[in-house]
Amino acid sequence: MERFQLKPTIYFGPDALAALDALAGKRVMVITDAFLSSSGLLDRVTARLTGCTVERFTEVVPDPSLALVARGARALADFRPEAVVAFGGGSPMDCAKAMVEFGKKLEAGLAPLFYAVPTTAGTGSEVTSFAVLTDTERGVKYPLVDDALLPDAAVLDASLLAGVPPAVTADTGMDVLTHAAEAYVAKQASPFSDALAEQAFSLAYEHLKPAYETAGESRAKENMLLASCMAGMAFNAAGLGLCHGLAHSLGGRYHVPHGRLNALLLPTAGHVTVEGMDTAVEGNTLNIRKKVGMVFQNPDNQIVTTIVEEDVAFGPENLGVHPEEIRRRVNEALKAVGMEAYARSAPHMLSGGQKQRIAIAGMLAMEPEVLVLDEATAMLDPQGRREVLDIVGRLNRERGMTVVMITQYMEEALAADRVIVMADGRLIAQGTPREVFSRGRELRANGLDLPPIAMLRDKLIDGGMNIPADVITAEELAEAICPLK
Repeated sequence: MERFQLKPTIYFGPDALAALDALAGKRVMVITDAFLSSSGLLDRVTARLTGCTVERFTEVVPDPSLALVARGARALADFRPEAVVAFGGGSPMDCAKAMVEFGKKLEAGLAPLFYAVPTTAGTGSEVTSFAVLTDTERGVKYPLVDDALLPDAAVLDASLLAGVPPAVTADTGMDVLTHAAEAYVAKQASPFSDALAEQAFSLAYEHLKPAYETAGESRAKENMLLASCMAGMAFNAAGLGLCHGLAHSLGGRYHVPHGRLNALLLPTAGHVTVEGMDTAVEGNTLNIRKKVGMVFQNPDNQIVTTIVEEDVAFGPENLGVHPEEIRRRVNEALKAVGMEAYARSAPHMLSGGQKQRIAIAGMLAMEPEVLVLDEATAMLDPQGRREVLDIVGRLNRERGMTVVMITQYMEEALAADRVIVMADGRLIAQGTPREVFSRGRELRANGLDLPPIAMLRDKLIDGGMNIPADVITAEELAEAICPLK
C-alpha cells in the first residue's frame, strides 16, 4: 500500500493575501527577518490582520540556528498566539516550523493555526514537513522531518516577489528545478508526485529565465511561485537525493545559497559505471542493485511498508528472488543488524537508530557486494551512530563486504582503510587515516575539521610540544606526551 497526503490549503492568484482575513481578531505572531520587517512588505501582511493583537518576531537570519529557534520557541510560548504567520523565504519558514513545534512542548494546550506566506520561489517550504536548522558551533545542518511541521495554509501571492533581486531569483529557481528532478527519480515516487514534479519542472524550465530578466511583477514570477509549491509537494511525498544531501552539508559550512549549491552539484556530464554497466541506462538498474546497495541519511525515505520484515523483503521481491530464498535472506539480514525481535513491528514505532538498521537490513537482503552509506548517521543520536557503525564494521570484517561511507564526522573516518577528501570538486587528499589526518593544516585550509585527537595534537605541536605529526588515537597521544620508561 502506498500513501499520498496533501495537508496545507493553498491560496493563490491575485490578492491571495486576502486569505489572512480569516484571522481577524486573533492573537497572531508574525515570524520573519529584519529586512522584510523594515521593507514595507510586512505592512501588507499586518494590514490584513484586522483587529488582531500582533507580535512580531523579526530575529530570523539565513540558516537559522538551534539557539535562535530556542529563543523563538520561548517567545512564542510566552505570547500564546492563536495563529502564526511565517513570512519570508526558506529560513523564516523553517524557523517558524521549529518554533511552533517546540513552542507547543513548552506551553501545554498551545495549538495555533499556521499560515505560511513565501516571498521567494524556491524552497517550497510552505507545503513540506521539512525544516533545516544549523548547529553553528559545528557548522552542520540538521533536517527535521515530521508531518507535524506542515503548515495549515499556504498563501501564494506573486506580487510579493516583485522586488526579489535577480541573483536570488536564479538561486531559488535552481532549487525548484533540483527539487522537481530529484523527486521524479526518487525511490518513493508515485504517479501523484510524478505529476507534480513534471509540471513543476516544466514551469520552472520555461519561466526561470524570464523571471530572472524581468523587474517587478510578472507572469513568469507567478509561475515560478507555483512551480516551487508543486515541487515542494512532490519531494515531500517522494523524497530527495544525493545532490540535496551534499548541498546541505556544504551550506552548513560555507554558507553559500542553497539553490546555487544545487546548481553546482547537479550532474551535467560524465558517466557512473558499475562493472561496466552505465547507471544512466535504465535496463541496467536491476543488475546494478544486485551489486551495490545504498543507505541514505534519512531512513524514513527508504522504508516503504508498514511491517519491518515486509520492508526488508521489498528489495529481493523486486529482484524476482524465490519466496523461500527471500525468507532466508530476510531472517539473516535482520539477525545481522540485531533486529530479528522486531520482524513484525511497525517501522514508524522504532527509534532513528533502529530504522537505520532496518534500512541496512533491506540492502543486505539484496546481497550486494558493495554497501554505500550516504551520511547514514547524520540524523542519529550518539548511541544510534555507534550501533550503525558497529554493524557496518562487523559486515566489513565478517562478510568481506566493501563499505563506502560518506560522512561529515571525521572520527568515523578513522575506522576506514582508505580516506578520500574532496573539496570544490577536487581531490585534496587520499590515503590511510594516519596519512590523511597528519596533513592537518592543509585540511583546515580547505574548511575541513579533524578528528578531536588530531585537533588536540596540532594545538600541542603549535604550542611547542614535540609530538609526532601522525598521531591519531588517544593512546598514541598519551604515549607521546608521557612516554613510559
